[in-house]
Amino acid sequence: MVGRKKRLWRMARVLLVIPFVIVLSPYALFVAEKQPGPLYEMLWYSVFGRITSGELQTIVMSMEMLGVLFLFALLFGTWISSHFDGNSHMTFTRIARREVWSLKCILEVWGLAALYAAAFLGLKLVVNIRRVEAWSLDLRLAGAVCTVFGMVFPLLALICLVSNWIAIHKGIAIGVLVSFAAVLVLMELAINWFDVPAMTVFNPLCANLRILDTPGLAAGKVGINMAYLLLVTAGMTLDIKYRDIF
Repeated sequence: MVGRKKRLWRMARVLLVIPFVIVLSPYALFVAEKQPGPLYEMLWYSVFGRITSGELQTIVMSMEMLGVLFLFALLFGTWISSHFDGNSHMTFTRIARREVWSLKCILEVWGLAALYAAAFLGLKLVVNIRRVEAWSLDLRLAGAVCTVFGMVFPLLALICLVSNWIAIHKGIAIGVLVSFAAVLVLMELAINWFDVPAMTVFNPLCANLRILDTPGLAAGKVGINMAYLLLVTAGMTLDIKYRDIF
């Protein structure tokens, strides 16, 4: 019972994203003047930053969003790797099929990422509703919410799983450091090559507002992000299955 309560408390930490965002953007929440909108664009830009050059435009993760990603990795970067401490041999002697156990733990991270992304997106939606002059629940807004969630959720899970995976071998500090070094590299590529269409599609930190106008492009972007997550899930599951623990 104590172990279950401790685990539930660890899961409840997904809600820390709410005060984190409030602290980072109090002006937008409490003071900002009303803007004409539309709401779906305001929501999109509040999650992603914007870089323009003539008629070319790209969108990369804002600094606030990078902080949200980093917080999630810090909160849950040991969700799986903590089982591989000095007493790991005692834990795994009681596990008949390591791949089943590892997949269960990985799917827990998926669930935590989904809850975290939903809490973050819900707060950003409330903030922007307060800032917009008028809004309505239409298909454009629903599409924006679904697309942002479909991009942010797998990215959160991906970074957290990579942090855990590296932490199993090298420790949590190295895991988080390497993960965010990769994030910074992808950010740099997104900024410097923003006029390359493939960058919008394949770089998870790069997007474009035209995604909201093209359902096929939105589905492709979300699908590619999910494919990255599935690849890491499969690789981590196999690594844990065949890892020499004893």
